[in-house]
Amino acid sequence: MIFDPANVLEHPEIDQDAYWDEWLSELGDKIEAVHMKDFVLVENGEYIPVCLGEGVIRYERIIRWLKKNKPDIVIVREELQMETAQQDLKYMRELWENTVM
Repeated sequence: MIFDPANVLEHPEIDQDAYWDEWLSELGDKIEAVHMKDFVLVENGEYIPVCLGEGVIRYERIIRWLKKNKPDIVIVREELQMETAQQDLKYMRELWENTVM
Protein backbone atom coordinates (compact mmCIF):
# COMPACT_ATOMS: atom_id res chain seq x y z
CA MET A 1 0.00 0.00 0.00
CA ILE A 2 1.15 3.54 -0.74
CA PHE A 3 0.11 5.70 2.20
CA ASP A 4 -0.85 9.22 1.17
CA PRO A 5 -1.93 11.17 4.26
CA ALA A 6 -3.21 14.13 2.24
CA ASN A 7 -5.62 11.85 0.38
CA VAL A 8 -7.23 10.49 3.54
CA LEU A 9 -7.39 13.65 5.65
CA GLU A 10 -10.91 14.94 5.04
CA HIS A 11 -11.08 17.28 8.04
CA PRO A 12 -7.71 18.94 8.74
CA GLU A 13 -8.98 20.50 11.97
CA ILE A 14 -9.25 17.12 13.75
CA ASP A 15 -6.70 15.76 16.22
CA GLN A 16 -4.25 14.53 13.60
CA ASP A 17 -2.06 12.72 16.11
CA ALA A 18 -4.96 10.46 17.10
CA TYR A 19 -6.06 10.13 13.48
CA TRP A 20 -2.61 9.05 12.26
CA ASP A 21 -2.21 6.70 15.23
CA GLU A 22 -5.42 4.96 14.23
CA TRP A 23 -4.43 4.71 10.57
CA LEU A 24 -0.98 3.38 11.37
CA SER A 25 -2.29 0.94 13.96
CA GLU A 26 -4.75 -0.54 11.47
CA LEU A 27 -2.76 -0.45 8.24
CA GLY A 28 0.86 0.33 9.09
CA ASP A 29 2.11 -3.17 8.41
CA LYS A 30 0.80 -2.90 4.83
CA ILE A 31 2.52 0.40 4.02
CA GLU A 32 5.34 0.01 1.49
CA ALA A 33 5.79 3.69 0.51
CA VAL A 34 4.59 7.12 1.59
CA HIS A 35 3.56 10.08 -0.55
CA MET A 36 4.29 13.44 1.04
CA LYS A 37 2.47 16.54 -0.05
CA ASP A 38 0.80 19.42 1.72
CA PHE A 39 -2.13 21.66 0.96
CA VAL A 40 -4.44 24.37 2.19
CA LEU A 41 -8.16 24.67 1.63
CA VAL A 42 -9.38 28.10 0.55
CA GLU A 43 -12.78 29.55 1.45
CA ASN A 44 -14.68 27.66 -1.25
CA GLY A 45 -13.03 24.38 -0.19
CA GLU A 46 -10.65 24.30 -3.14
CA TYR A 47 -7.50 22.23 -2.61
CA ILE A 48 -4.33 24.27 -3.15
CA PRO A 49 -0.94 22.46 -3.06
CA VAL A 50 1.76 24.22 -0.99
CA CYS A 51 5.31 23.53 0.15
CA LEU A 52 5.75 20.84 2.78
CA GLY A 53 5.19 22.26 6.25
CA GLU A 54 3.15 25.22 5.00
CA GLY A 55 -0.19 23.45 4.85
CA VAL A 56 -2.51 21.45 7.06
CA ILE A 57 -0.71 18.08 7.25
CA ARG A 58 1.06 17.36 10.54
CA TYR A 59 3.68 14.76 9.62
CA GLU A 60 5.52 14.42 12.95
CA ARG A 61 3.45 11.50 14.28
CA ILE A 62 3.69 9.68 10.95
CA ILE A 63 7.44 10.16 10.74
CA ARG A 64 7.90 9.01 14.34
CA TRP A 65 6.04 5.80 13.53
CA LEU A 66 7.99 5.28 10.31
CA LYS A 67 11.36 5.76 12.02
CA LYS A 68 10.43 3.14 14.60
CA ASN A 69 8.66 0.62 12.37
CA LYS A 70 9.84 1.12 8.79
CA PRO A 71 13.06 3.14 8.83
CA ASP A 72 14.02 2.13 5.27
CA ILE A 73 10.67 3.02 3.70
CA VAL A 74 10.46 4.94 0.43
CA ILE A 75 9.09 8.47 0.85
CA VAL A 76 8.08 10.28 -2.34
CA ARG A 77 7.47 14.01 -2.59
CA GLU A 78 4.27 14.24 -4.60
CA GLU A 79 3.10 17.39 -6.41
CA LEU A 80 6.68 18.64 -6.54
CA GLN A 81 7.28 22.11 -7.91
CA MET A 82 10.82 22.53 -9.24
CA GLU A 83 11.13 26.08 -7.92
CA THR A 84 10.52 24.89 -4.33
CA ALA A 85 12.13 21.43 -4.56
CA GLN A 86 15.14 22.35 -2.41
CA GLN A 87 12.89 23.85 0.27
CA ASP A 88 10.78 20.68 0.36
CA LEU A 89 13.85 18.43 0.45
CA LYS A 90 15.25 20.45 3.37
CA TYR A 91 11.92 20.12 5.20
CA MET A 92 11.84 16.36 4.67
CA ARG A 93 15.43 15.89 5.88
CA GLU A 94 14.93 18.07 8.95
CA LEU A 95 11.63 16.40 9.77
CA TRP A 96 13.26 12.96 9.64
CA GLU A 97 16.35 14.03 11.59
CA ASN A 98 14.52 16.07 14.26
CA THR A 99 11.56 13.80 14.96
CA VAL A 100 12.20 11.87 18.16
CA MET A 101 10.91 8.29 18.39
